Amino acid sequence: MLFMLSCFFMTSCTPTSDQVNITISNNLDFDRTEELVEIPVLQLQNYMKWRNEVGLVITDDQGVVYPSQITYNGLLIFQPNLKANSSRQFIIKTGEKRTFASQVEGKFRPERKGDFSWENNRVGFRFYGKELIQNDGPSNGLDIFLKRTDSLVLDKWYYEDINKISSYHKDTGEGCDPYNVGRSLGAGANGLFVNDSLFLNENYDSYEILDEGPLRVTFLLKYPFIEVGEENISDVKRISLDVNSQLTRIEQTYQPDKDQQMAVGFVKRLDTKDSTVVDYENNFLLYEEPEDEENGIIYLGAIIPAGIDSVLVNTYDYTNPIREKTNTFSNTIALTKIHPTYATIYYTGFGWSKYGFRSLDSFRKYLKEYSVSLKNPFEITFHK
Repeated sequence: MLFMLSCFFMTSCTPTSDQVNITISNNLDFDRTEELVEIPVLQLQNYMKWRNEVGLVITDDQGVVYPSQITYNGLLIFQPNLKANSSRQFIIKTGEKRTFASQVEGKFRPERKGDFSWENNRVGFRFYGKELIQNDGPSNGLDIFLKRTDSLVLDKWYYEDINKISSYHKDTGEGCDPYNVGRSLGAGANGLFVNDSLFLNENYDSYEILDEGPLRVTFLLKYPFIEVGEENISDVKRISLDVNSQLTRIEQTYQPDKDQQMAVGFVKRLDTKDSTVVDYENNFLLYEEPEDEENGIIYLGAIIPAGIDSVLVNTYDYTNPIREKTNTFSNTIALTKIHPTYATIYYTGFGWSKYGFRSLDSFRKYLKEYSVSLKNPFEITFHK
């Protein structure tokens, strides 16, 4: 009898269907038509039969198929396209694995001294590889590619720049990279902040690609140990970028002996007209670059969900060991506490006056809604 009861309960708790109906709700008062929903695969398997060798197909109630992806860490992601205060129903079912055109890419660039670049249909970024140190000196600052096309263009830009066909530093219609990083945080890198001093690491050592699209790219960058006083502290970044997003997600892991402060921020242009906005309630820092006659205005933003303790400007002189030239660098930084045993997550990116963001207020609105969305993920209801 005990054996039979055991079999009954095991059978009754095992999903028997190869599909499940779900409702996804946006309970906020603004549209979230470009955001991805995340559904843990383990949760999905409580409601339907599925194994990794089999594909998953997502359709709406009209039968339209939605591009989707299962990430390295077991999340089913797709874009539910929800207006303000609205809900939509979807069907998730097993089927043949499908290939969708990728709208994101992350790539190691041996042709350019080991850059690691990544992009989506809106923005592009890069961190510098260790081979570049011998030419330009060290820099762990974040560089950006300004885009005004929804195509993936960095392959072409690198090829044409290296082969002297055209320079990606000049906008010929698709965008460009006019951004100057130097020995700074650039467009939203981070560093340890100890005893009122900013400690910057060098170029990254190694990489590992975890997700290759079509909706999200994810990769690891490992850096040399950074010396802070008598400590050698490890430095690892797990970075991802979603389709349609202006911001890339950085999961930063330092492992100091005790709690420290981390600085996230942007190189500040000296003796020029710029502006800074801090929103402590919504956990973001916004920096408006000085206007450039040719390339317009760049609006840089960083969201730190754990909270911003304070914001300040940090300035220092730096002598480049390769060029033997001393320059003054300044960063506008947001400080947040970090813990030795877990990662600190933040989001950094930009808007551009020549593509989608005509004013500082438009990008401030984007950052605020992005931050509110992080605190209020889509509500998911499963229907048996």
